[in-house]
Amino acid sequence: YALEKYKDCSALRKKTIELHPGDDGLESVYITYGNSLDAQGKSEESIAVYDEGIKAFPQQYQFYFNKGITLTTMKELTLSLEAFEQGAMVNPKHASSQNAIARVNHDLGNRIPAIMAYARFLAIEPEGERAEGNLANMRELMIGNVTKTGKNAVTISVNAGSLSDTAADGSNNANNFGMIELMLMMSSVVSLDKEHKNDTEVEAFKIQFEMLCSALASSKEKNSGFYWDYYTPYFIEMKEKGFTETFAYIAFSSTGDGYVKKWLKGHESEVFEFYEWSRKFDWYSSIKE
Repeated sequence: YALEKYKDCSALRKKTIELHPGDDGLESVYITYGNSLDAQGKSEESIAVYDEGIKAFPQQYQFYFNKGITLTTMKELTLSLEAFEQGAMVNPKHASSQNAIARVNHDLGNRIPAIMAYARFLAIEPEGERAEGNLANMRELMIGNVTKTGKNAVTISVNAGSLSDTAADGSNNANNFGMIELMLMMSSVVSLDKEHKNDTEVEAFKIQFEMLCSALASSKEKNSGFYWDYYTPYFIEMKEKGFTETFAYIAFSSTGDGYVKKWLKGHESEVFEFYEWSRKFDWYSSIKE
């Protein structure tokens, strides 16, 4: 595989699986087998191998992640998102799964799910090129379509369809964040207020993010779906424990701004406490059966 001899690699992996059925060592064999097929452009065969691997080793998150990558290249974004979500449930600490969930939701126009996944990514991987790009994407989504159109006038543009609590067939619209999105856009107006005109970017983000967490808390019991069940308990508890300010500065680590570095250096104990809490957070109890 490293030599890019993908045809030979897939043939050897296929033979290995035939010779050693049920062996624990096949976990990595399935991964490389699927990857080598994908590298040959055999996407559907690759997905079939990942599915075999999932059946044999359901707790191996890389199967779900690699399957999601292949589906993304096939432009099957909805199916790829499902695969990434499954991988994130198996391993909530896998930064690349969070990155993928955020970016696919961003592409699909799912504002709040994308923001939550970007935020979770930044809690895991706050520095580096990916962090810098994801912070910029998250800030863009949080500010949204809010423009100052006059001295005392602001225009907010929201997709009216996203505000509905029900799907087209009349059933409950799972993972609906329409009202949360409207609230988020309203909170963007705060940053335009003269009272906050001297706020730093991280301070403005902290205020808006706290409002988002509060809105999620007030609506949690009335809503359902993967994003309500998986992500919202994390951010609700983050606010309840007083970690939103610390998270804001951690999330802005990649900016390299002096005041951010100074704050983090002067609040090392709070940063340690945040990471300890985040590391121990029970993701599995927050997911409904």
